[in-house]
Amino acid sequence: MRRRHVLAALPALGTAGCLWTGLPFGGDSNDGTELRSLSVSNIHDEAHVVHLLVEYDGEVVHWRSYDVEAMHEVTEDGTTYDKPGWASVPCAWPAEPGRIVLRARVDDREAWETFDLTEGDPDCLVVDAQVDRDGLLVFLQSGECTSPPGGAYACAPNATTR
Repeated sequence: MRRRHVLAALPALGTAGCLWTGLPFGGDSNDGTELRSLSVSNIHDEAHVVHLLVEYDGEVVHWRSYDVEAMHEVTEDGTTYDKPGWASVPCAWPAEPGRIVLRARVDDREAWETFDLTEGDPDCLVVDAQVDRDGLLVFLQSGECTSPPGGAYACAPNATTR
């Protein structure tokens, strides 16, 4: 008797299963990523120029070159430590979530590194385009957007500086 109930339910389960195929896990709620802040750093022992391009929803909103000094030794209050070269990037993109793609290259190299922020569907990211110890460019990201919009190290709501 139970076997008939199970067999009778299979077509309904099959139909229900077809309704879920093709839908992303959790529904289709990806409306983009908010880029809370962006910086350029250098932990290599030589100074470099980092060329950085930011695209927001397919439009180039920022393209600039940054002279970033080499990692250097600093002594403060009797403590000596290595300090990376660093540059802040002005918020040239809307504070609203969108599809943001970063492209960067070091010095006059032909190859551009690309980072699509929407991969993995994060709500918010803080990103650093870093020249690593080998002189290669890497994108470091954090989803820890503890600074509220408009706070320190954050873009103000609706801020654009094109």
